[in-house]
Amino acid sequence: MYKCVSGTLVVLVSNSEGLVVAADSRAVHRRVVLGKKTECQISDTNYKIVEVARPFRTIISVPGTGVMHDVPEEQAGDLTNALATAPRLLDLPSVVKSRLERGPEELNEEMVRKEIPRDCQAAVRQATAQEPEHFRQFEGKDLCYVVVANYNCERRCSTIASFAIFIEPKCLNPTIQKFKVEEFRDADLICTRFFGETDYVKKNVLQGEGKKLIARHDEMLLKGTIRRVSAQEAKAAADNLIEAASEMAKIVQPEFGIGGEIDVVLLGASPEPVHLRWKKVE
Repeated sequence: MYKCVSGTLVVLVSNSEGLVVAADSRAVHRRVVLGKKTECQISDTNYKIVEVARPFRTIISVPGTGVMHDVPEEQAGDLTNALATAPRLLDLPSVVKSRLERGPEELNEEMVRKEIPRDCQAAVRQATAQEPEHFRQFEGKDLCYVVVANYNCERRCSTIASFAIFIEPKCLNPTIQKFKVEEFRDADLICTRFFGETDYVKKNVLQGEGKKLIARHDEMLLKGTIRRVSAQEAKAAADNLIEAASEMAKIVQPEFGIGGEIDVVLLGASPEPVHLRWKKVE
């Protein structure tokens, strides 16, 4: 029996001090028996931003379903114990973290474009070969996104690399799709990048009813270029977008969920990510 850990809204904003990354804490834990979804449990204590020792100024986030626990039947109702002790059929954040930390102190193009997608694809292929029926629910869909964000001090450049892992129908072969690498420098126009419940945010927050909830976010966009936005202003805008999405989720249900406390880090002058806002889990 498996529990799929799904969800995430992660927001990234380049600014004059580096790159701000913010994420919500809600995850939906779906019990999966013979490839069919059963009951769901919600927890708001999840860390969606994964920090790495190297390369410097780098984080990982895997919105969607990047983790799947192999939970014994007797632990099915004990979410906390199950997540802490159960082995994992799939753990993409750990796959990416391992690849990054075996590499150099600065992020390089070979790793982003070839090594990380290859490792993720291999991990998903192994999991689907081991338990194909449990992946039927994802066929013809994106299983998850993989996001690697980095800030280079010398170049004063933020890099956001992302790709989707798509599960092909019938054969369940995982393929890398929507691969993208974006770079942002001081002279570029300020913008917001977000992953996870992207369609929901576009429809219900950036447009429609939720538009009135994102005044702080929209005020930041009016500043023009990245060099005119401070890290605190970027944090406020990212917070605002996630808070607005959380409020709208109470009215219009997202596919998985958005909510809980918000964690925010700054990738900037310090080699390690700086916690601008970080929850404490008892």
